Amino acid sequence: MKYLNWVQLILGVWVFVSPWILGFSDITTALWSNIIAGALIVIFSLWEIFGSKSASIINETSPSASSQTPPVSPTE
Repeated sequence: MKYLNWVQLILGVWVFVSPWILGFSDITTALWSNIIAGALIVIFSLWEIFGSKSASIINETSPSASSQTPPVSPTE
């Protein structure tokens, strides 16, 4: 479901530019609200798209302590 991250990125860009497109950039509170919210959505979606790949590669290549099983001693 990687496409949802791209949809989230597009929506973040829309939230960021919507004050100028929809014509409410002269309302300072609404302008800054959209700029901050849009920037955060874009940052987090880019982090999810590109940051999770490197984290999953690191997790796949390094063995974790939880995946190692302790040695089994023979029982008598």
